[in-house]
Amino acid sequence: MHLCTARFADEYRRGRVFRTGDAAHRHAPWGGYGGNTGVADAHNLVWKLAAALSGAAPPALLDTYRTER
Repeated sequence: MHLCTARFADEYRRGRVFRTGDAAHRHAPWGGYGGNTGVADAHNLVWKLAAALSGAAPPALLDTYRTER
């Protein structure tokens, strides 16, 4: 991978498994994009998981993770 090349996963979810952080996308090692994006991934996924698992939201909410990431 060239250092200036960002790369993204083709899929962010397979069944009950979700990708976040460097497993989902890679950025150049400067600028803080990798760390910031990983934290944003986790935040986006955790509230959705909590809502779906508690019954406050339908499980289909988890399908929006890929679109938003």
